[in-house]
Amino acid sequence: MRSHASITIFSFFIAIMTCSVAAELKPLKKEQAAAIVAATEADRSAKEAERLRVVNDVRILSEGSYIDESGNTVIIRQIEAPEGYTDQQSNDPSSGVYEPQSKPEAFWADAKKTHSFMLSATIYEGKYTYLSWQHNGREYCVWTRVDWDDLREVVTLETDTASYLIFMGIGEMSFDSPYAKNVPDLSDLRDTDYLLVEGDLKDSAAFEVIDALLSYYEKNEKSLKVRTQRRRALEQARREYRDAHPEKPKHIIFNFFDTVRHKDIGNS
Repeated sequence: MRSHASITIFSFFIAIMTCSVAAELKPLKKEQAAAIVAATEADRSAKEAERLRVVNDVRILSEGSYIDESGNTVIIRQIEAPEGYTDQQSNDPSSGVYEPQSKPEAFWADAKKTHSFMLSATIYEGKYTYLSWQHNGREYCVWTRVDWDDLREVVTLETDTASYLIFMGIGEMSFDSPYAKNVPDLSDLRDTDYLLVEGDLKDSAAFEVIDALLSYYEKNEKSLKVRTQRRRALEQARREYRDAHPEKPKHIIFNFFDTVRHKDIGNS
């Protein structure tokens, strides 16, 4: 059994999700989640309607259509070139040249400071999590009492020695599944400690990221659980919305115009 060390963690994804540091997130009620989803869908529909208005506000020269595998009607149109269109930029050799703002060697120098970390997490009915990862070619596996779903949104962290970009594969497992592992007795384990079942406990570097994640969890458990509740409430509200408003076949429109012909007409 190993207790985690105290290591500083930073998650830019969670920081982006937070509108205000001072504002404390509260759990979402079912009706609140439903209202958020309904408002989001209404906004999306309004933007789609405006997009279609613009796409259809053209002079059509020819048109063809077909039904795709999903039942959508795909429409391909040749249209008259938009008023004021000029192909001068497309004929300018420099228009396709991208000038980087910084030198490539400077970018790679910064990139070397960040390490990727691959972590597999199997959550057993929200009570325990089985973690596995590789360090120096060796497999490490631990059990923890933390519901790893609460850490799902953490994608970056910084320790005293390195920065990490975390890629987590998170799955769920029931205790009675034929693929379930035998869960050891974790009753004496603190929530933020873990039980090593494979790997070298003496290699502290192998546990740096896990220690950092658990340290972050310990300091932010309340807010992390609220975020998880809100995410789950919104996911459920989206499922219920889709069930009540099944998606209908769409009209997918591709407009194109002949730049050469437009140039000839313009010069005639």
